[in-house]
Amino acid sequence: MTRTPTLQMLWETCDPYGVIATRFGHHDADAVARWVTSTLEARWGLNVDACERIVMSDHNALAWVATPAGPMVLKWSIATAQFPRLDALARLTDWLARKGLPVSLPIATLEGDFQVELDGVSLCLQRRIDGGLLDITQPDQVSEAGVVLGQLHDALAEYPGQIPDIAVTTASLSQGLFKVVVAAWCRVDTPWVRYKPGGHGGYRDRGGCLTSTADRSESCRARTRIFSHPGR
Repeated sequence: MTRTPTLQMLWETCDPYGVIATRFGHHDADAVARWVTSTLEARWGLNVDACERIVMSDHNALAWVATPAGPMVLKWSIATAQFPRLDALARLTDWLARKGLPVSLPIATLEGDFQVELDGVSLCLQRRIDGGLLDITQPDQVSEAGVVLGQLHDALAEYPGQIPDIAVTTASLSQGLFKVVVAAWCRVDTPWVRYKPGGHGGYRDRGGCLTSTADRSESCRARTRIFSHPGR
């Protein structure tokens, strides 16, 4: 591998070439590319054709890499206090993938781990998935997103664990996701439904049925109406 990766900052205005040295401990772009390459070979058994670019934000970094198995993204963090949370997120993502949800499944290491710690760094490898942002002016896109979020709502409500550093249960988190998609539906005129804010912190459908996002049983019934039958 001879290509030197481009270094970028996601939000910060500081010099990325200084940050890679002072914050992440690599002398320059070539040095971090060699580290990425050797890490993927040793822990994942992957050959790297090119390390194309590295994007940094706070104490986290992403490396875009080309491999014979396809484009990948290596994510790593040096925020040691977040390591337990990152491990829990990797396990949650694996659980969601096994439930059939369209998530970016972490790729297991040779030892079968999804999140690994190495020399004070926590790493996770995922496939690069190309896509675009949801266009809420397009009813078909909103409908499809609603179906997927409804499935995610159900899966998160069943998840037996709890994500560290979040003070609410995953059931409450899934209700928050439900509010997001309903808010998107409120901004789209469709032939099947027009949701408007209702009383008691809920929403009313075109037939006048109250959907309370505070009550899980009601929100699940409403989710069935919204997400399972978007063509009505």
